[in-house]
Amino acid sequence: KHPRLDLAALALALAVFLTITFINAPRASIWFDEAFSVYLTNFSFFDIAKFTATDVHPPMYYWALKVWSALFGTTELAYRSLSILFGAGALTSVFFLTRKMFGRRVAWTSLLFLSVSPMLIRYSDEARMNTMAALISVVATHFLIRATETKKRSDWITYAVLVSVGMWTHYFTALVWLAHWAWRLFTVRKKGDSFKVAWKKFFTREWVITYAVAVGVFLPWLPFMVY
Repeated sequence: KHPRLDLAALALALAVFLTITFINAPRASIWFDEAFSVYLTNFSFFDIAKFTATDVHPPMYYWALKVWSALFGTTELAYRSLSILFGAGALTSVFFLTRKMFGRRVAWTSLLFLSVSPMLIRYSDEARMNTMAALISVVATHFLIRATETKKRSDWITYAVLVSVGMWTHYFTALVWLAHWAWRLFTVRKKGDSFKVAWKKFFTREWVITYAVAVGVFLPWLPFMVY
């Protein structure tokens, strides 16, 4: 009911969030980790992959930042605006996910907290991969729930790709995927199910194929990790 009211609330929250982040972003100088992000944009996509293989993070964000800086410049605000965009996307995705799962009241509450969240604002104003990983995680959660409901192959494949892209962005997204496994176990297992029955319900053909695709998409990165 009243979808325009929901969109108005979302627009207001985004306006607050974007105003705060864009005012705050240029105030501080680039710090060490951001400087590493900026430095990598000077190299080719292949060289970025080689350099990040010896770092603690995979290359997806650095690739995105290289393209972004080529389009929008190399100022502090330009570099950080990509993270602001991902932060706004994460806020928007959380709103639609919580509205679907828990209703309008929870969705509006999420807007209230996220639009002025010190943590979300802080990481949105950094030229780092944190808000990109957050956006991927929330959207992947949405597609997991959607695929569970619709049983559509396209939804499962989209979820699989997002799982892999998350791992290409930040290794800690693995914790989100483990949470997805825990949620799935909680939803499919019924009281009194034997281990064999619970195992069969959990490892359906769709679930196995989904994570096989996710691993397959991530495999090209393994030689760089070994290197």
